[in-house]
Amino acid sequence: MLSQLQIDKKIHMAKSATERRQQFENIVAKAEREFDNNPNAYKNKLKWLAFIGYGYLFFILFLCLSFLAGLVWMAIKSTVFLLFLIKSKMIVLVLGVVYVIFRSLFIKIPEPEGLRINKKDAPALFKKVSVLRKQLKTPKIHSIILTPELNAAIHQRPRLGIFGWQKNTLILGADLLMCLNEEQAMAVIAHELGHLSGGHSKFNGWIYRIRISWMNIQHAVMNVSTVAKWVFGYFFSWYAPYFNAYSFALARANEFEADAIATKATSPEALAQALVGLEVMSESYFSGYWKNVEKQVFVQPHIDMNYFLNSHKNIQTFQLDPAKQQAIIAEKLKAKTNLQDTHPALKDRLTAIDAKPEFSFNPKTTVSEVWFTHFVANYLMPLAQDWLKDAKQYWQDTHAKGQDALNRIDELDKKTPLSEDELLEKAHLQLFLQQRKTALHTFKEVLSQNKNEPNALYHIGAYFLEKNHAKGAQFLERLLHNGDYAQEASHHLLGFYQQNNMAEEAERIQLTIDHLYDQEEALYEEVTTTHVKDDFFRTDLSKEELSELKKSVRKYDGIRHAWVCQKRLKTNPDAAMFVILFELHTNESEAATFETDYPLELNGYYTFVNIEHKKLANTIRNHTLQLF
Repeated sequence: MLSQLQIDKKIHMAKSATERRQQFENIVAKAEREFDNNPNAYKNKLKWLAFIGYGYLFFILFLCLSFLAGLVWMAIKSTVFLLFLIKSKMIVLVLGVVYVIFRSLFIKIPEPEGLRINKKDAPALFKKVSVLRKQLKTPKIHSIILTPELNAAIHQRPRLGIFGWQKNTLILGADLLMCLNEEQAMAVIAHELGHLSGGHSKFNGWIYRIRISWMNIQHAVMNVSTVAKWVFGYFFSWYAPYFNAYSFALARANEFEADAIATKATSPEALAQALVGLEVMSESYFSGYWKNVEKQVFVQPHIDMNYFLNSHKNIQTFQLDPAKQQAIIAEKLKAKTNLQDTHPALKDRLTAIDAKPEFSFNPKTTVSEVWFTHFVANYLMPLAQDWLKDAKQYWQDTHAKGQDALNRIDELDKKTPLSEDELLEKAHLQLFLQQRKTALHTFKEVLSQNKNEPNALYHIGAYFLEKNHAKGAQFLERLLHNGDYAQEASHHLLGFYQQNNMAEEAERIQLTIDHLYDQEEALYEEVTTTHVKDDFFRTDLSKEELSELKKSVRKYDGIRHAWVCQKRLKTNPDAAMFVILFELHTNESEAATFETDYPLELNGYYTFVNIEHKKLANTIRNHTLQLF
């Protein structure tokens, strides 16, 4: 069976982002073909691929425990060997590897946050879910919780890590309940329960947990000893990405399968209405409502729960504009299924269930009114209280900044003409105040003074592309070689070209994004590692800058002496990289000293190096200035 997997072991040799992306795409495409041709054979191969990871884990665990037992036996037999073990810290290294394995096997997933729905307050909801559970033959739903979002989900929390024993929670968003009728809402819940339905659910859940486990192992390995990195690094640098890619087809198929289950439990029309309705209501009502709330921050110094509660009150009189609704649907149907998300695009989901993209909304028949007694008092009110706790400080701070922004704009408006820097300042203040169209005109004034100003090019280009206007591409294309804006500009362009079926342009931009990722990775490697072969040189910081740096470093009480030099970065020669060499006070530990992070007053990257790393420290000392 293992030979049938035909695992491409070259995946861990991929060096560039383009190679990694293409390998991921090829593995997913291959897996999807196998799933379409023979789902059972695909699942068997996926099962055996999962066993490879299990086998490696338990094999290393067996070796570690056996080795540990041998060390203990030899230590009991020989005092000299015991002293050697203590001095060499070998047991600590082995225990570190064992700890990584056990921590990965018993993944801790926190409980989902939300307001628990009581059966007495929503008897109709619990009755509907109970009937649906029996119809779909799903495991027990242990709790139903309410969140503020326009969404629904099933959350499984394995109490025994990758070994399972699930606690199932149905999550319902208050916004969702306020815009769907009973049949539409039942279709959404049926989709979520569909993920637990039938014989496939245990296998799918198992595969899902394994995907999390392998990623968890990779993360854990990066934070333990070098030995653990050596033991796991090479294997999981190949295995985890491969497993993630190969199991992607199952995750995508599960979404289509859950849709099919939902249509049988309700109807294709109900599910289609729900899928389309969530998109329409998000764009036509909720997005506009919360934008208006955000604008109130700048003029209203005080906040209360009514800003949250009115989302329910106002929807009672909301009427959909037919023309706007059709425009939103047409735009959403342009989205294409991609490899960024296991969820298929709306058009593909509707095609699969053979349903039309339609939605009808009647605020008087939404399930918030049908399923709940005292929905506002029992549920929206507590959610509003939680929202107020989180929003109050933000509101006050933003209001104060907004008043400062308005006053500064008044000052600038009294000056004529404005310099380029002043125009840029004004435009960004207008953006902060959510006066985007006004800011757009100000950015155009900037370009009239400097046609190559990158800040203005980016904001004007992004605005037009969000309106799906090709004019925006002309602005953003000019930023692809600008280090500060290339990444964001390229992502805007990629989305625009993909949406408009411009395949060649999209591929060109994707290669640009891949190249930028490679540059970021190379830069990250340089600024997070320090070697004796690095190019160090004496810093040219001014006396004032050195004085500020000295104050910053002194915040770390454990540091007795500190020196500074600079390191030349190969990936970005124009960026400044500072190396702080330090010596600790007697009996001070490095972990305790840096337990609290105090950002340094430096314009650039920086890293700390302990003087105990003698070879590296001696190399650095030849180029340092002493701070204290």
